[in-house]
Amino acid sequence: MAKPRSDGITETEERYAGYEVHDRNGAKIGKMDDLFVDENDRTEYPSVKMGLLGLRSTLIPLEMVWTNEERRRIEVSETKDGDGVEDAPTLR
Repeated sequence: MAKPRSDGITETEERYAGYEVHDRNGAKIGKMDDLFVDENDRTEYPSVKMGLLGLRSTLIPLEMVWTNEERRRIEVSETKDGDGVEDAPTLR
């Protein structure tokens, strides 16, 4: 049975809802979708809606991202087409 999520995770998801995700060159990758956490409720992967219709979500390792609060963006240390984003695991 799945463990219920803590209020802290829900608050974090709500905080970043609607943030756009951009690569290191400023190209839009997609929009923030969800957060995947480990067994201790620590965020491991933000999930990003990608594709023309936003039908797939890509998991980007947390080590590759930082938040730009002023611009309401999540920024990724790789390029959109580079290793780590296009080759990251996806959910459909």
